[in-house]
Amino acid sequence: SGNNLIGASIAPSLTTGNHNQMIGINAGRGLSTGSDNILFGNSAGFSQDTASRNINIGTAAGELNVEAGNVFIGYQAGKKNTTGKSNTFIGLQAGDANTSSSHNTFMGKETGGANTTGNSNTFLGSEAGKSNTTANENTFIGRGAGLNSSAHYNTFVGANSGQSNTSGTMNVFI
Repeated sequence: SGNNLIGASIAPSLTTGNHNQMIGINAGRGLSTGSDNILFGNSAGFSQDTASRNINIGTAAGELNVEAGNVFIGYQAGKKNTTGKSNTFIGLQAGDANTSSSHNTFMGKETGGANTTGNSNTFLGSEAGKSNTTANENTFIGRGAGLNSSAHYNTFVGANSGQSNTSGTMNVFI
């Protein structure tokens, strides 16, 4: 109860899910028992079935997501996330390749764009950490910071900082 659904093909299998807000063609299409979701945009949260407490705003935001507690805002943000939890991706295609990583924060156009399984990363700025796929516990702040990096435990602050670092770990570039 308490669901608000606006659009074609929204949550046709919804049975016991409560307090969901969905707007857009195919938004939350697979949702059956999940609750407290906000899914706005065509195919936003398309595959969610039992997942709860997600916010997916934008066309295909969190399209394949089936886990709880994610925030995906922007065109295709978190699109391929399936089992990743507690992620926040904001921006055009931010974290769009992410599949199973958790506890990441990506903010900006294409931030963490190639990340699939890297955990506990913070990338802020357009294309920051764009090439990271599996590395963990990095902090990249600034446009293009850590653009080509695929190593663990680095901190890069400033536009294009650490851009040439591909495999070095435990670095600080300011």
